[in-house]
Amino acid sequence: MELAILGVVGLLAFCVSSIRYIRIAQREHYLAGSVTRFASRWMKLSLSPLLWVVSFGLAVGTLFLAPLALGAFALSDTVPIGLSYRGSSGKLKWTRRLKTLFGLEVTLIVAIYLLVLLIFGSNLALLTIALCNVFGFLICDLSLLISEPIEQFVGRKYINNAAKKLKEINPQIVAITGSYGKTSTKNAVSSLLSGLKATVASPASFNNKYGLSRTVLDYLLPSTEVLVAEMGTYKPGEIKDLTKWMPPMVAAITAIGPVHLERMKSEDNILLAKSEIFLKDTVAVLTVDDQRLKNLANEIEGRGNRVIRVSTSPDPNEPCDIRIVQENSSLKIFYNGELLGEGPDISDILPISNFAVAMGICVGLGVSIESLLDNVNKIAPVEHRSNVSTADSGIVVVDDTYNANPASVQLSLEKGEKLVSPKGRLVVVTPGMVELGVRQDLENEIFGQKIKDKNAELVVVGKTNRSALKKGYGGAIEVANRPDAVKWVRSNLSNGDVVCYINDLPDHFP
Repeated sequence: MELAILGVVGLLAFCVSSIRYIRIAQREHYLAGSVTRFASRWMKLSLSPLLWVVSFGLAVGTLFLAPLALGAFALSDTVPIGLSYRGSSGKLKWTRRLKTLFGLEVTLIVAIYLLVLLIFGSNLALLTIALCNVFGFLICDLSLLISEPIEQFVGRKYINNAAKKLKEINPQIVAITGSYGKTSTKNAVSSLLSGLKATVASPASFNNKYGLSRTVLDYLLPSTEVLVAEMGTYKPGEIKDLTKWMPPMVAAITAIGPVHLERMKSEDNILLAKSEIFLKDTVAVLTVDDQRLKNLANEIEGRGNRVIRVSTSPDPNEPCDIRIVQENSSLKIFYNGELLGEGPDISDILPISNFAVAMGICVGLGVSIESLLDNVNKIAPVEHRSNVSTADSGIVVVDDTYNANPASVQLSLEKGEKLVSPKGRLVVVTPGMVELGVRQDLENEIFGQKIKDKNAELVVVGKTNRSALKKGYGGAIEVANRPDAVKWVRSNLSNGDVVCYINDLPDHFP
């Protein structure tokens, strides 16, 4: 009887502890393996490694003294220390998919417990449920692996409906991918086409098969002429699958960098995965300022595709179709080597390279470049991407919290440096950059050095990249989370000072 009661308590304890792990799964797009990866990061901090070993020992000890299981259950609901259940910046949302995952986990753990109970008896069944609590992150990843075919089946209906609607409306499809700059380029295309073509752009960062099918089903109208779709990927084959039912007339790669290097392993793999966006009859838009994309442009053109090359280099000897050169407070726009005109400098709104790609996409759709010039002023900044505002206190805020990569942090630092008053302070608040794989520590160390070179002060948020940032910068102010960082800024900065908030990690990161 005692063992049966302990078994039920173990099942309930597992249900509680699993909530933290399914929250990680939700934040990491339900990718199998992500939960264990994040759990291991948390396990390295504070007393978590010791307490986890103790919980494992208590679980094994149930073979000799059954009540020790209670200790294993209690510790499993506590370790890793600091990983919250509900979350604040990355709150748990009980969506249909999350409920499915949670139900599958509970079903799996009950099935395992009953199977061991029937075959090996109550002692080993208690040991099993205790170990499942201790290794809850592995159970969650196993459930993610099992649930993937189920989600594929459920999602197929929506994708088929979206594909059918696309064929009925038959808009010109624009597909945009890249390591960064996808969203700002997508929005720029939508703005440039304003009044010229009825355009629908995928909202926010709807860039996977579920988000894009929802875009088609919820936003596409019979009058839609152009659909601008942002396409993201975490592994080879994903973009290829998207283009099967959403074939682009025009496609572009905005940039290649170390973003998602943790999953892709190399930038060559990233380039290969992004290149799936070009079908045999797709018009390709590529910046030739990156040698890798320049080579890709030549390769695609060799297959028979039309290629529109864009550049922001002032060198007229670099062959390209569209060249946009920043000069003083304006942009000179060249088309086929001829100066077409000048436009306002919008480099504070989006990188000029992204603007050049957006112009190339519109030309690929058959829009005359002359007709686009009047719409340049309609391009608006993308929220949380290096936006500048001034607080009531007079503190200038550079908000670049959506994401961060080596290129974007450099731009934000330069913007902050230009805005600071002669006697003002420049402060950078950041948790650093993530998903850079083996380069993460080095890139964050370089980031810290760049902050130091700008004579800026550094406030490090959280523990994820604390060591690397401090190694590059030297001493730094340390805070636990973003709210604490904001309190520090309000208490220490004043009129004329500038604070750059660069990246903002959800709290499933340490």
